[in-house]
Amino acid sequence: MLVDIIGKRRDVKIIAGCVDEGIDGYRSPSLECARELAESLSIEFVSLSYEEMGYERMDEVVQRMPIIANNHDEAKGMMPCSYCGVFRRQSLNALAEKVQADVMALGHNLDDMAQSILMNLQKGEIERSVRLAPHTDTPIEGLAPRIVPLRWVPEQEIHAYAFSKGLPIHHGDCPHAPGAMRQQSRAIVASLEAQSPGARHGLLHALEQIRELYREARGSHQSDVTNCQQCGEITSRPICQSCIMKQWLTESSQ
Repeated sequence: MLVDIIGKRRDVKIIAGCVDEGIDGYRSPSLECARELAESLSIEFVSLSYEEMGYERMDEVVQRMPIIANNHDEAKGMMPCSYCGVFRRQSLNALAEKVQADVMALGHNLDDMAQSILMNLQKGEIERSVRLAPHTDTPIEGLAPRIVPLRWVPEQEIHAYAFSKGLPIHHGDCPHAPGAMRQQSRAIVASLEAQSPGARHGLLHALEQIRELYREARGSHQSDVTNCQQCGEITSRPICQSCIMKQWLTESSQ
């Protein structure tokens, strides 16, 4: 859709990018679909793996999680998605930097957004919700602003569009996802939408109002973000969670 809408502009170059988390039977087929689509649109395709980032493949991370949990109280009860989410965010930032992107367009849809909002509210993490993309109004220095063109479009409508266009699609669930908080939120959001159509849009509209009230209350003061003392990436703590988890992995292999 981005190619259809702005692909012919001379001042725009579109590059397709994916992160390879290293999940056998799940990521490789979807990467091939993404590559096939990019080639059919004659646009550049780049990918970045967790190994290239200095992490372990997620399949290996899952194997090491019991050892990490024994070594660190903070890691007790963590699900694979806790690690993968941190590593993927850092990888996306690195991917944008690799291609010198001015803007990063994410593929999250309405269901994804509603689930994230619900999870953050459950945990009382208002600032985390406020920091959700898009970032065009409040860009963070050193990061390519993220936009979310599909955030108001339901997942099933995107599926219908993809089928009607004959786009390459990989159907499959991550084998490490069962039990994750997002899976629970997915079921809750689906139930809410079935009982009260428009609930997903309502959650996103609520976030927009919370975001505006938050900005008014904070004035021109930005969120408390700084640079990680180890890797230099943007974080809200002295050492980012990515570096902490990377250290856990290193210790678990010794």
